[in-house]
Amino acid sequence: MKYLFLTLSLFFVVQFSFAQYKEADSLKRELYIAKQGTVKGRLLMYLCLSYVYAYPDSSVKYGEQALQLAQKDSLITGEHELKTGEITVLNAMGEATGVKGDYAKNLALQLRALKLAESINDKYLVYRSLFFTGTSYIHAHNYQTALNYFYKVKAGGVIKHDAEAVKYIDNTQTDIRYMYDEIVDDAFIGMCSLRLNKLDSARYYIQQSYRLDIKSNVHSNLPYALTGALYIQRGQYKQALYYIRMGRKFSAANFMKIGRYTEFADIYHKTGVTDSAIYYAKKAIELGQHAAIGAEIIVACQTLTEIYAAKHETDSAFKYQEMLLAAKDSLFSREKVLGFQDIVYKETQRQEELATAKQEIINRIRIYVLIGIVAVFFLVGIILWRNNRQKQKANVLLNQQKEEIQSTLIQLKSTQTQLIQSEKMASLGELTAGIAHEIQNPLNFVNNFSEVSIELLEELQAEAKAGHNEDVVAIAGDLSQNLQKINHHGKRADFIVKGMLQHSRTGTGERQPTNVNVLADEFLKLSYHGLRAKDSSFNAELITHFDETLPKINIVQQDIGRVLLNLFNNAFYAVHQKQKTADKNYQPTVEVSTSAKDNLIIIKVKDNGMGIPNAIKEKIMQPFFTTKPTGEGTGLGLSLSYDMVVKGHGGSITVDTKEGGFTEFIVTLPFV
Repeated sequence: MKYLFLTLSLFFVVQFSFAQYKEADSLKRELYIAKQGTVKGRLLMYLCLSYVYAYPDSSVKYGEQALQLAQKDSLITGEHELKTGEITVLNAMGEATGVKGDYAKNLALQLRALKLAESINDKYLVYRSLFFTGTSYIHAHNYQTALNYFYKVKAGGVIKHDAEAVKYIDNTQTDIRYMYDEIVDDAFIGMCSLRLNKLDSARYYIQQSYRLDIKSNVHSNLPYALTGALYIQRGQYKQALYYIRMGRKFSAANFMKIGRYTEFADIYHKTGVTDSAIYYAKKAIELGQHAAIGAEIIVACQTLTEIYAAKHETDSAFKYQEMLLAAKDSLFSREKVLGFQDIVYKETQRQEELATAKQEIINRIRIYVLIGIVAVFFLVGIILWRNNRQKQKANVLLNQQKEEIQSTLIQLKSTQTQLIQSEKMASLGELTAGIAHEIQNPLNFVNNFSEVSIELLEELQAEAKAGHNEDVVAIAGDLSQNLQKINHHGKRADFIVKGMLQHSRTGTGERQPTNVNVLADEFLKLSYHGLRAKDSSFNAELITHFDETLPKINIVQQDIGRVLLNLFNNAFYAVHQKQKTADKNYQPTVEVSTSAKDNLIIIKVKDNGMGIPNAIKEKIMQPFFTTKPTGEGTGLGLSLSYDMVVKGHGGSITVDTKEGGFTEFIVTLPFV
């Protein structure tokens, strides 16, 4: 099954994006007699699309001719239409080179199409090119990057275009085309999630794709095949065969049947039906060689090699192993891998340059705003200075000035008091990004699985009335798993909300029995996701060593929560700063452990960040002392944490550190 999803992606793309507009022979006859540049250009584009999978070399040849002609004359009248035609040809050529196994050129062509789509600000074509770029990464088995592209497509939604504007791209009906888009978005997200072992997401999106397919009566093969893949992953081969057979019914072309044959061969091999496994594997190889689908040849050869090796038929095993190695070498040679990586590197540089240019514009705007603010303050300062001079000359205003000074002193003291109080609530703001991330996930799953469960109940009723007991059992199993997930994620959301409410309360709070492990784990995640919300490029390794035998202790949850949040924020800040100057082998790490000793709960928070210099180690608990740049810290976090632990709970907080090496804060809380 290693290469199954690669081939599935190719099948789905050709089914919906490169429709066979006319018979190739008829197109070539029309091309031979065509004289007008526009007509000839369209015929070249149609031939490029028609030959993508049957004759990829011919597809590339006609595509190159179409692009050359486009430099002289429009494929379709108008600049926008010309570039749109070029994008379509580039997408087709990219798929053709992917079929040939040239994945570097495949990615380069799709990125070229994406850049061109962005230049004309056509959202539909941008999302379409993002989709094909994602399939390029599937070719290279980089499923996480591919998943990121498909999420961008999904987030963009269905961009509605006038039917005439997309008529030359695909002659299918516009509404059906957009329904296909929705099905394929969910299917590819589910497929990549399954390959990455993100089973909850895989189940949701595959079921969503299947539900849309049934609702629209489209009858595409991919939702069925992926549903079968889910059952294969669970080891439920009987149910898998049912869905794969359904997918085969909707696999009209030979190249779409190859995936089904490899799936049949894999299932029969795993269930010991050797003759059937051999039959379908050989059928897959035969069709794969005809359609130039090397990935499926690898899957089928792997199956046959294992079968013949188990039967001690050495010659046959060796034959298919040699065929397997040749196919692998053709698809994944060192030169192709290096070429693909070079394209990825250049695209990453381009994206970074775009981000840098955008940031420079923002910085310039900030500078202009700052200059304006300074100018305003300068003008206000001059006015105040003149007024003050006038007041100094007027003895009658002396008492008023004295009262203003006294009022200012009172306000300053009040401000200091408010600053200390506001710092106690500042951690609430630090939680916002992490809370949003943490609570969104369980709520999304609750909503999504509830919706899917409603659909499954309708299917359950239909299957029960039809007397399909096996399907009823299968659907009931899915419902049970959905409800378990709803319950799990609902409890998680409830815990986060309760923690948020407790954290937001003012005053001393009440002590209550608390599981320190759960408290530490939740605030660790919230702190981490809070920092990632500010800088999505930051990643750190989180290591926890929780003593599961710890009893609950009576503490003020919101106070200890603030203490832990301050310590975690400082730890992530330290490793983040070190990462900016360390070499590429540096791995930011934050480690949290809990234990019990001598009627004390011990919490340790350790990071491998910058460390604390000995010269300032004794000052870090003092109010208003901070090592952070101006504007990034108030110097009250550790001071208030010290008060909450020592004065509020009778515990202690100490630090062990090595400059440039690590920092470890040790918090002890007594049993009460």
